[in-house]
Amino acid sequence: MWTVIKTDLKKISFLKQDLIKRIGNDTKFFIPLYLVEKYKNKKILKLKKNLFGNYIFCYNKKFQLKSHCENLKYLRGLKDFLYPNYNDQEDIIKMIERCKKFENKLGYIDQNYFYKYLNNKLEIFQGPLRSMVFNILEKKKNSVSISFGNFKVDVSNKYI
Repeated sequence: MWTVIKTDLKKISFLKQDLIKRIGNDTKFFIPLYLVEKYKNKKILKLKKNLFGNYIFCYNKKFQLKSHCENLKYLRGLKDFLYPNYNDQEDIIKMIERCKKFENKLGYIDQNYFYKYLNNKLEIFQGPLRSMVFNILEKKKNSVSISFGNFKVDVSNKYI
């Protein structure tokens, strides 16, 4: 059964180790990551970011029993444990499959994921316009119209 865990990202490796020790080696983790380029001190740094902030997905058959979940409350790196529900399983699985569909060869979420699920803002993560946020005027099949102040442009999704 899948569950969602709120973690302290600095202690995530401890949390993974402790979970495996407590509930077994058949534990699976899914942490959707994407790369962001930041410009600092005249260098381009590539940073890994979790798509869902400090939430990760974790699977183990033992999560079906609430007693196993209660015993995991005090693990290092654990901030909150969202108790699994059978009704939520289908939604969690769909979200994981959607993220995996947009993973690149290195296992990071591709920019196209963000293009497909845009609302009204677009942030560029790589390239010379990195860290800039644009307003979305219109979303088309192969391009998107964006604005930044008085500047308006159509951008092909090949570059997003």
